[in-house]
Amino acid sequence: MTKKRLSLPAPERLTVSGVSIYQGGGEVTLRIVNGLTAVLGANGLGKSTLLNLLLYGITGVVRTPGGALTPLKGARGFFGQSEDYARKYFDGRVKREASGSAFVEVAFLLGGARFVVRRGFLERSAVTALSIDGRSYPAGAALEEKYRDSICSYSGFFSFEQFAFNVQTLQAFGEDRLCLLWEQVALSQIFFTLASGDPAEGERLASSVEEFKRADSNVRNTQWQITRERKMLEALTVALSKKRAPSASTLESYAELSARRDQLDARLEELSEKWSEALAKRDELLIQREGTTRELENATWKALKQRSIALAETPPARNFVNTGICPFCSTEHKRVPDRVSASIANGECPLCAADVKHRPKPDGQAIREHMEELRRAKARLDKSSDELSARANSLKKEQQEAQAESQRVRQQIEKLERVHGQEILEARTQLRKKGLNPMPVT
Repeated sequence: MTKKRLSLPAPERLTVSGVSIYQGGGEVTLRIVNGLTAVLGANGLGKSTLLNLLLYGITGVVRTPGGALTPLKGARGFFGQSEDYARKYFDGRVKREASGSAFVEVAFLLGGARFVVRRGFLERSAVTALSIDGRSYPAGAALEEKYRDSICSYSGFFSFEQFAFNVQTLQAFGEDRLCLLWEQVALSQIFFTLASGDPAEGERLASSVEEFKRADSNVRNTQWQITRERKMLEALTVALSKKRAPSASTLESYAELSARRDQLDARLEELSEKWSEALAKRDELLIQREGTTRELENATWKALKQRSIALAETPPARNFVNTGICPFCSTEHKRVPDRVSASIANGECPLCAADVKHRPKPDGQAIREHMEELRRAKARLDKSSDELSARANSLKKEQQEAQAESQRVRQQIEKLERVHGQEILEARTQLRKKGLNPMPVT
C-alpha cells in the first residue's frame, strides 16, 4: 500500500451574486493571489460572511457557531450538523428576489488540478456547475457526486466528509471558531488522519475510538442502573423485614437476585477492562503494521532502483497479477493484459518502457532476505490484529448478553414489587423520606 499525499485547496478566485451585503446583491469577484490576502473592515461589513462563502463553495457546509465537536460524532457528525446549518445561515443574507439565481463560485487548486465549482443557496449545498482543468461537466443530480469523488481523488482523503472536516478545522480560522489546539476532538480526528499515513486507516482508527467510547458509556450506564436497583432492593428488604416477617420464599428470591446482581456487576466490569485492553493492543498493532508496511515499500523501491530485485517482486506488480486491479487507474481486469505481463516478465516498466531488468549484485541476497523478513513481520501483525479484533467482538457480545441478563434481573425485582403490592409502595415512601440505607441480604 503506497502512502498517500494529502492536499488542501489553494483558492484563486471567489465570485458571489445575490448576497445583499455586497453591493446590494450584485456580482462581486475577489481574486486571491500568492502571499497574504487581507480583508479589513468594521463590524458587520461581511468579513466572516466572506470566509463562510469561500468555505461553503468548497465544502458545501457552514460550521455551526460555537458548536464544539462531541467525541461520539467526529468528522461525520460534524459534516451532517454543518450541512443542516448552511441553509439556515444564508437565509436573510441572500436577496429574496434573487434567491433562485444567487450563487457562489470558487476557483481553487487541489492536488495539481484546477477546480471551478458553483453552488446555489436554495438546494441543500447542491453543485450547479463544475469544471476540472478546463473540462466542464453537465449539470444534473450526479454533479454533486462527481465533485465529491473528484475531491477525494485529488486530495487523497478517504471521504468527502473527512476532506470538509480538515478544511473547516485545520485550514480555516475565523473570529467565531475555536483554535484547533483547544478543540480536543477535532485535534484527535486530524491526528488519526496524519499519523496513520493513510486517510482510510485514519478513518478506521477514529471509528474504533468512537465505538469504544460509545460502548464504555453503555457499560457505565448499565453499572449505574444495577447499583441503583441493588440499593433499592436491599433497602426494600430491610423495610419489609421491619414491617412484617416475609415468607421464606421471598427471602430466598431476594438472596438469589442479590447474588446474581453482584455477579453481573463484577462480570461487566471485568469485560469492560478486557475489551478496552483488546482494543488498545489492536490499535497499537495497526500503527506498527503501518510502519512495517512503509518500511517494506521503501526497501522495495530502493532495491528496484538499484536493480537488486525484479520488477515482478514490487507491490504494484504483485497486486496487479494477484487481483487484476490496475495500480494506476484502478480498472479491474479479468486477467492481466498480455502486453503488461510481457513487460513485467522482460523487466520493462509497463508505463514508460524503462529498462528495470534485474542485475544480480553481491548484496542482492541480503536485500531479498530483509524484504522477506519485513513481509513475514507484516503478515504476523495482520494476523495478530485480526485476532484481537475478533477477541474484541467476542467480548462485546458477552457484554450485551450480561446487559440483557441484568435487565431480566430488574424485571424480576419489579415482579416481586407487584406481588407485595401496597406494602412495598409504603416501604418505598418511608425510605425516600428517611434516605436509603441499603444492607446486604443474608
